[in-house]
Amino acid sequence: MSDSAIYYTLLSVNILLSGGMILAHKNMPYSLHKIVNIFILIFFLFANVVHYCTHSVVVPLDYVFTDGDYVKFQTTVLLISVVYNGVYELLLRRRSVVGENHCDERCYSLRTSVAMCLSIAAIVFLLVVFRFNVMNLVLRGGPLTSVSIFSKSTTVMMMHFIRPVAMMCFVCALMANVKLSTKIVLFILMLISLVPTSITRYGVGLYWVPVAIMLFPVLRKPYVLSSVLILGLFFVFPLFDNFRGFAGELSLLGGLDYINTINYDVGQEFMMLTKEKYMTGGIQLLGLVFFFIPRALWPAKPVGSGTDLIHNVAPDGGVWANVPVSYWGEGYINFGYVGILLFTVVLALFTIYMDKRYWSHAKQTEHINSKFDVVYLIVLGGFLFLMRGGVTPLASTLLALICFLCVSLLCLKKAR
Repeated sequence: MSDSAIYYTLLSVNILLSGGMILAHKNMPYSLHKIVNIFILIFFLFANVVHYCTHSVVVPLDYVFTDGDYVKFQTTVLLISVVYNGVYELLLRRRSVVGENHCDERCYSLRTSVAMCLSIAAIVFLLVVFRFNVMNLVLRGGPLTSVSIFSKSTTVMMMHFIRPVAMMCFVCALMANVKLSTKIVLFILMLISLVPTSITRYGVGLYWVPVAIMLFPVLRKPYVLSSVLILGLFFVFPLFDNFRGFAGELSLLGGLDYINTINYDVGQEFMMLTKEKYMTGGIQLLGLVFFFIPRALWPAKPVGSGTDLIHNVAPDGGVWANVPVSYWGEGYINFGYVGILLFTVVLALFTIYMDKRYWSHAKQTEHINSKFDVVYLIVLGGFLFLMRGGVTPLASTLLALICFLCVSLLCLKKAR
């Protein structure tokens, strides 16, 4: 049996397994478990077979992958899928976790004036940071935008904490019993602060997916959100790439053409890791866990895993070294195949806890009315890009969660 035949056999099994898991559990129309399987299906299976059939190399350097490399990769993906879904299904049958109680009606009331002031203050702060150039509120980058008054690293950290303030105020309004006019005003302020074309693609998911789920009950029906996310990866997210450095022209690149770009490189980055047998014995994990420590205080702080890989495979750094290696790539680069197994089990434990706690409550009420619900939806919105890897999505998600908790403490009070 040829390597090509083995590859297609493994690919078919993996597609059936991941696809089946996405369609399973109609009682949980959306979940972190489904997001994990969507990631595997799109980035490790569909993208991989397109690269294989077109002989494309999307990693940022001159590299050769053999049929054997593709077979090894699909074997590893099968191992990941079986272990992850197996542990998840096993724990799913255990008794549900106990968590925050929900009430049938709105649990909170909104301090409207505080929410309005916070939203407006956040927008004014953004304008000050970008020298009052309103194009920075519309476009992500390019000649029409201005440079921040702060350093790049400081600006990035502040943007991920300050920019979503108006969104968190609007979310608090959706949780509380407030007038429609108040919700409309807060939504407009959120839109000004978070125009989708002015933020990163993972930011669109992180900030707008939770709001969409809260606003449109249709997304809570089986298969709807999964379908929207899959279609968005192929056709909507490519459109947002235009605004990274917008200069007046739009490219409608999408579908299979978009898959043959560096945006879908995590599969081949993973293949390169295992082919080179590149491991650091946990050094990269330290950098990931303590990402918030400035390099000025930690000069030997590890660079990103993708950057580290590219620099070691290609001494000149390749064409572009700022690349992710995926969640499981982080496992391998730290502890090899043991790391992949360990990271898979940890992922299953985390997702089953979050999914079971959320849906045990979501079935009891039509309203998303607890702070845990919102925390879950924020994690859900950013989870696809967390699976793709990299420090920035992780930092963005954590800062968004901190932002929500701070805003909710200021804006919400228990309803009488």
